[in-house]
Amino acid sequence: MSLRQITSQSRQLKGVLSGLIAKSYQIKLLLFFKKNQYKSFYLI
Repeated sequence: MSLRQITSQSRQLKGVLSGLIAKSYQIKLLLFFKKNQYKSFYLI
């Protein structure tokens, strides 16, 4: 494997990892907002 191939592969891996992190972050935010909605629902 040449150096260029290795760098391109590591870039792809970084992209996949950042995508997964972003997705999990979005899911956490959604769950957090849903919990808060339920709390505010009970407060009304």
